[in-house]
Amino acid sequence: MQFMKPEDWSDVKDKLEPAFGAYANGRPGAVEELIAAHPFLRGEIEELLASHLCMNTGFLNVAEECEESEEDSHAMLGHQLGPYQLVEQIGKGGMGEVYRAIRADDQYRKQVAIKLIRAGHDSPFVAARFRNERQILASLEHPNIARLLDGGTTPEGIPFLVMELVEGETINKYCDTHRLNTTERLQLFLQVCSAVLYAHQRLIVHRDIKPSNILVNSGGAPKLLDFGIAKILNPDAVGPVESTVTLFRLLTPGYASPEQIRGAAITTASDVYSLGVILYELLTGHSPHGARGRNADEIARAVCESDPDRPSSVIMRPAAVDDALTPAVIASLRDGSVQRLRKRLRGDLDNIVLMALRKEPQRRYSSVELFAGDIRRHLDNLPVIVRGDSRRYRARKFIARHKPAVLAAAIVFLTLIAGLAVTLREGRIARVERARAEQRFRDVREIANSDLFELHDAIQKLPGSGSVRNLVIQRALKYLEKLSRDSNGDRDVMHELAAGYERIGNLQGSFSGPGIGDTSASLVSYQKAVALREALAAPPNASVADTLVLVQTMVAYIQVLERTGRTGDAARGAEKTIAICSRISQERELDASSLAILAGARLSVATVLGGAGSSSTVRKISEAIQNDQAALATLRAIGNTENPSVLHMLMNAHLYDAVHLSKARRFDESQRLLDEAIAAIPSMPASDANFVGLISELFQWRGIMFERSGAHAKALADFEKDRDLTDAMVKANPDSVEAMVLLQIANAHIAVEKSRLGIKGADMQPLNAAVAIGERLYAANPAEHFYRNLLTGGYSYQGETFFLSGKIPPALERYAKAMQMAESIAASDPDDLESRLQIAKLHDTMGVVHAESRQWALARREFDFSSADLKNLLQLRPDDAEAHFVSELVQKHRTLLDACASEDTCRPTIWPLSSPII
Repeated sequence: MQFMKPEDWSDVKDKLEPAFGAYANGRPGAVEELIAAHPFLRGEIEELLASHLCMNTGFLNVAEECEESEEDSHAMLGHQLGPYQLVEQIGKGGMGEVYRAIRADDQYRKQVAIKLIRAGHDSPFVAARFRNERQILASLEHPNIARLLDGGTTPEGIPFLVMELVEGETINKYCDTHRLNTTERLQLFLQVCSAVLYAHQRLIVHRDIKPSNILVNSGGAPKLLDFGIAKILNPDAVGPVESTVTLFRLLTPGYASPEQIRGAAITTASDVYSLGVILYELLTGHSPHGARGRNADEIARAVCESDPDRPSSVIMRPAAVDDALTPAVIASLRDGSVQRLRKRLRGDLDNIVLMALRKEPQRRYSSVELFAGDIRRHLDNLPVIVRGDSRRYRARKFIARHKPAVLAAAIVFLTLIAGLAVTLREGRIARVERARAEQRFRDVREIANSDLFELHDAIQKLPGSGSVRNLVIQRALKYLEKLSRDSNGDRDVMHELAAGYERIGNLQGSFSGPGIGDTSASLVSYQKAVALREALAAPPNASVADTLVLVQTMVAYIQVLERTGRTGDAARGAEKTIAICSRISQERELDASSLAILAGARLSVATVLGGAGSSSTVRKISEAIQNDQAALATLRAIGNTENPSVLHMLMNAHLYDAVHLSKARRFDESQRLLDEAIAAIPSMPASDANFVGLISELFQWRGIMFERSGAHAKALADFEKDRDLTDAMVKANPDSVEAMVLLQIANAHIAVEKSRLGIKGADMQPLNAAVAIGERLYAANPAEHFYRNLLTGGYSYQGETFFLSGKIPPALERYAKAMQMAESIAASDPDDLESRLQIAKLHDTMGVVHAESRQWALARREFDFSSADLKNLLQLRPDDAEAHFVSELVQKHRTLLDACASEDTCRPTIWPLSSPII
């Protein structure tokens, strides 16, 4: 067969499309007339017609096969090509077939993919294309390109390729099957771009990029396949195989670029277009060329003539009557809700995708590298280059979101610029150059330390200000890094650096309010602050003030350690803090304010060692009580309870000591302290929100203390007082997440106590609402152990309410969820003994529930688990009163179980639950 020359192509190219369309509609005359006019091109025209009718658009297209007989389909099975034996056909297209093969020479075992020309398609043109593909693959070594392993020729002279066997799903199916969100899809797509860029750098244009040529393996790595119609931009690289333009139909209309369909010159921009189509489908689930079901001619016209809809609008397109791909379905496979997905696509991603899909090659991204670079910039929250004026674009984008913040920032910025300009101008005067340079350094430090954080505080309550506050924090961090490089050991600068890192650490890690909830980042900031404070407090230059500030920084640091699941590190930091407090109180005569700082530090250390509420802890209860009582003694010695800060700390000392005494099962002492603190409520400033929160906690913890000792009626009364106070806090500050959580916890306690007291009509909705809030907060902050502990208690309370109402299956399901949460804490934080005690309690409680339904074997297994856990815990904490109490209770349950199992006469009322899971 003779190859078609360019001059022949110009004669026939406009006639091929209508002739092939007429043939497909049952009118073969037009094709016969075309062959009669160009008889020497019969083979070429027939080859193109066959490809057109198959709707096959590449050398191998597994998804779009031509009809053929079963005998033809498997004719090669069992044949041996070199050392490889063909065992299974895994794909075929218009001109090629792919088989799974194994080595049959006993050298070693390996599965490969073998690709060869289909029977009846071994024309010189196809063979030349095949050899071209083999040469291309031989030059490509990339982790995201299927590798060429070997090659050869069949006994009949047909060339074949031995390739890496890629087992996986097409990229679009993989993304939908695994429900990848938009960010994950973009990250996967960037790996494909890397493979295409690698080929382009070697002057190879793929020309047939489509989902069926991109498989994602079980490890989540995409592999680019099928370089069967790739074009070599450097003809010297593999020889003259492109002397023809007969590739009119060796393309996929839905993924081909306009210039491919028109038969124009092919460049790397053609692959950019195909990648744009794939990205459009990955992000939206729709083709950029309109409704599905179009024939090849309609798709080709859409590619060349119609502009695609914006991705953010196409996802809202109503589904056809017979189409299950609704907007809700599309969103569920990506970012959850339709509105969230639309917001994610609107703006940068709309512009990036449409830039890649422009009809004119010169108006698209000029390279895959630029295309991928814009995607990376988008993922990094940086401005993308697809916009014409990037500075104006960045400014407009920022101002539209944060007008009040930008106005404030503009004032600060203009002030800084004006001051800097004046300083630079005056700095030219040699006589005062050094003095003015030093003054400028001090001024900039002062402005940055005040104005940046004042800007943050000014906008923190504005709706949607989170991203601006985060920007302020990032700018402040950059400033601190620069200041650190320029400090040269200056103690004043070190003080400023430490204070700056402390402020940023507090903003990053705040539970609610102004913080951005990034405790991991907060930990890094506090580590830097501690290192600076330790250097400042080191002899011989350390002052009392330096040591006291170090103590305060250490306290904040160990609290973040405890919240991020590093309980052991927190406990070691607490012991280090205690040592510093003891040393300074022995070495120096301290005033009242310094003593108050040390007392506050001891209270904070006590909560780290003994726990408070839904917190992880090493359960050093005795040490916690010692520090509580040392703080109480110090504060009582100071006196001056008219001072609100001293009074607040004194009441906190009562609260924390009572909590830890309760954990030691010293309930009478705990109640005495709480009663004493509650009696002092009239002396507390009623208008101070901090005192309202403290009073709420006092009632909550006295209720918990009553609950632990079995006085449920008294517990209910205190929980109702707690509920009234937290309700007032929510009304005063509706945006406070913390106040809302505390209100729901109070309501949950009320509901549980009513169930325990047998009060009919107890509303369990508050308990369910509290758990739902905890689940939402945990999903947004998975690193926070606070939320896991909160959910452990919430699920346990739900299980108890089901159990008390006789609903055994849902009770077990809730307790199992509590167990799962507690075990996740223990697994990620082995030093957290609180979670291990909770696990033992839950095993015992689930044993009681199984025994209630007379599932003796299951109950016995749970009691055995609980006994083993408690034995291990008591080896670490032999004086843990709560662990001893639960251990004794488990033994009582086990004894009762043995008696019941032998006689089977037990009644439900004799099965008490273990102590509350809190």
